[in-house]
Amino acid sequence: MKKKYYLIIPIIVLIINKVSAVTTGDFGLGGSDIEELNVHTTTEVKTIVNNIIMLILGFLGLISTVVMLMGGFKWMTSQGNTDKVDEAKKLLKAGIVGLVIIFAAYAITAFVMKTAFNASSEAIA
Repeated sequence: MKKKYYLIIPIIVLIINKVSAVTTGDFGLGGSDIEELNVHTTTEVKTIVNNIIMLILGFLGLISTVVMLMGGFKWMTSQGNTDKVDEAKKLLKAGIVGLVIIFAAYAITAFVMKTAFNASSEAIA
């Protein structure tokens, strides 16, 4: 039960780190460095939401790729055992279905965000 928490904590830290870097404009530079580079530290909420969604989708894509690699490794080391081959096929199918779902979610998110960006910029003008 405790092993699950060890996986969740780094994910939360990564998300918080990414969001704080986007909102504060601190990308590892000191305050004077940011002023010299003329970097704006204010970010719109929709940009932050877009970055969070893309970060999560990228992480899910990484997990799906690892699942497919595990399935391939299991298949290669099955030594002809049909039970292990069937389990490896299930892992490969799950990884492929996961990637298809992630790509679809990325396409939908990109379309919705682009539409929202265009609609908000037209409302302002």
